[in-house]
Amino acid sequence: MSRQRVLTEKLGAYAAYVLLFSAVVWFASYGAILAFYEGDFSAGSFWNLALMTTLVLLTFANLGFLGSVFVSRTRTVFSGALGLVLVAYALQIAADTSNKLGFLRYVTPMKWASAADVLTQGIDGVYVALVLAVNAAALVATYIVYRRKDILAQRRCRAPRTKDATAVLAASAGLSADSKRL
Repeated sequence: MSRQRVLTEKLGAYAAYVLLFSAVVWFASYGAILAFYEGDFSAGSFWNLALMTTLVLLTFANLGFLGSVFVSRTRTVFSGALGLVLVAYALQIAADTSNKLGFLRYVTPMKWASAADVLTQGIDGVYVALVLAVNAAALVATYIVYRRKDILAQRRCRAPRTKDATAVLAASAGLSADSKRL
């Protein structure tokens, strides 16, 4: 199995999870609005928000996938991805509250799917272009880095730390590794 195929299958798996999650959440939300909300409701604005939110979720997934290529420990990847989301949220707050920091709206994916903006002004073409460019760049970079990554180097670094399997089995049985009973 080639590295490209492994990467493509991982991409397909997490993209399917993100899309399935988004579909369940947005269709359930739409059903709840139709069932319980009696006020004025714009279905077009609602689905615009659903689209932009799903694209931003994919953006964070793709950036997290890129980060996972550099790190071998799952806990580190989760921490980094959570940190990225929190920083993006903080940047959105800064962009919304300060005129001097308004340029940050082009930096943070959170602003690209801001409910207040999408529901009142519609989808901004600049944000769509940004989300597509960031997703494309993250995916291309992931494939390039993963193709060049020396996977065996990580295993070689860890190999001296592990004990011989015979010694581990012997120790767990209370025997020495040289014992004939093993």
